[in-house]
Amino acid sequence: MNSRVRHFACTTLILLLSLCTACTTMQPVTVGAMGSQIRSQVQTGDTVQVHTQDSRSETLQVATVGDTALVGMANGARVEVPYQSIQRLEVRRVSSAKTAGLIIGVVAAIVLGTVAASAHHPNVGHL
Repeated sequence: MNSRVRHFACTTLILLLSLCTACTTMQPVTVGAMGSQIRSQVQTGDTVQVHTQDSRSETLQVATVGDTALVGMANGARVEVPYQSIQRLEVRRVSSAKTAGLIIGVVAAIVLGTVAASAHHPNVGHL
């Protein structure tokens, strides 16, 4: 394998791996004063957007999904949000469909670009 092909393959692999985590979406979680839905849908390590009854909004990295509150870090500070004060909650999830579509599109663009470049430059080796 010549160095040009190896460089192309490495660059493509790095691009595809970086795209695997690129497509995220915020998904709503049903809230209730008891927090049962939150406890079943949110996990330690998740990133959530919390909107409270008093119109505050925080983006948290969840540290604990407790019995009565969601605990996490926001801007370097520990934040505890009781379930009864949560008006709306969204959790960031990787969107498999968006990620797959993006990867397929990038691969198709790379293949088409390579074919087009080879057709216009007869001295360029085929991959």
